[in-house]
Amino acid sequence: MIKYKFKSHLHQILEEELLAGEKFPHQSSGLFRPSEASAVYYKNEKPKIVGSCARKTYYRLTHTPPTDISRMAHQENRMREGKASEEQVTEDAKKAGIYLANNVPFHKFFGDVGISGEIDAVYSTGRCGGVNYVVEQKSIYGYYAQKDIFGRFLHLGSNPGKPRDSYIMQTALYLRYFSYLPKEDPAYLPFGAIYVRDRGDGHFGVFDTWLEPET
Repeated sequence: MIKYKFKSHLHQILEEELLAGEKFPHQSSGLFRPSEASAVYYKNEKPKIVGSCARKTYYRLTHTPPTDISRMAHQENRMREGKASEEQVTEDAKKAGIYLANNVPFHKFFGDVGISGEIDAVYSTGRCGGVNYVVEQKSIYGYYAQKDIFGRFLHLGSNPGKPRDSYIMQTALYLRYFSYLPKEDPAYLPFGAIYVRDRGDGHFGVFDTWLEPET
């Protein structure tokens, strides 16, 4: 008879090694990050938050130490998988001849609010006058992610695919800066692209995004 134990001593060793040297993983500047964009709106007089988790941002800015090491290790692993996916997409973009840059630092102030981040990539179609895109790459997993984002199960009543609110808000922050630059500026980027890839089966989709002037 074979027996097993979940989260063995070996699991603990690998978990600790994963976070070795990271007292506060991925906690750096005191500025806000585009990936942390969130907003509050009221529905039936009740507040509702869309976008990223504001609590996570608070913990990062106040340097609150993590209490759930297993969860931190899970997040670190997920970030590594996302990084590997980004590297593969970058190689594909280079082969396709649309690659311009990747991991571009972004440090701007909007009024008194400082935002610091890193743009995943900048691509150019080379067609239609060579339209440039600011690209955000995301990885997802699972049935509901594919159902809601890719709209892959329309025959089961799924809605047409749409990006998550947090993806849209993050890309909108970049576009709010780059698409408002003069068209002759080399950094002018009129469009965004949200590249989403499923970690499970490799299925991917790309959403074009842009800002329209308010009327």
